[in-house]
Amino acid sequence: MFNKDLLVFDLEATGLDFRKHEIIQIGCVRLDRDTLEEVDSWMSYVRPTHWENADPESLAVNHITWEQLEDAPSAAEMLSVMTTRFSPKDVLLSGYNLIFDVPFLKATFWSQELPYAYDYHAFDIFPMVYWYLNTIGALPKPEKFVGFNLSDATRALGIEASGFHDALVDARVTAEIIRKLMDKIETKK
Repeated sequence: MFNKDLLVFDLEATGLDFRKHEIIQIGCVRLDRDTLEEVDSWMSYVRPTHWENADPESLAVNHITWEQLEDAPSAAEMLSVMTTRFSPKDVLLSGYNLIFDVPFLKATFWSQELPYAYDYHAFDIFPMVYWYLNTIGALPKPEKFVGFNLSDATRALGIEASGFHDALVDARVTAEIIRKLMDKIETKK
């Protein structure tokens, strides 16, 4: 199906602006390139260096507190574990709405004075979800479509899920969406 395993990842951050906010949780699920079965998973909280910049609205969404983060690995430690466990040469980053997650991941590498380790190619499933839901007529007001969050996507695709805004939960839900959409594509062949 793919030439590399998929590394489905999601993150939670102290806000929405990668220039001033930081990753505080990352979840990764590695999917086998042929079967899309989960072969590994990992989650880490990340201790921010500028907690004072945290946006209260973002923290209200992800429910992550300083008490969960004060003894967490630093960004450098998290990146070291991530790139060792999920070698950039062996995986293709994947996720839901990567326009948010990838800039945060890149900014985290750069803040540690490290080059961005992963390929600039990534498999964002948001456009696939949009296409599929539009094809079956399930988009709300398709002419004014502005977005579809992960919870909306699972509901529309008939996937039962809860616990959103936990990075590992969201990565696993995204993996399930990938499997469901790829199955639909394969059956149409």
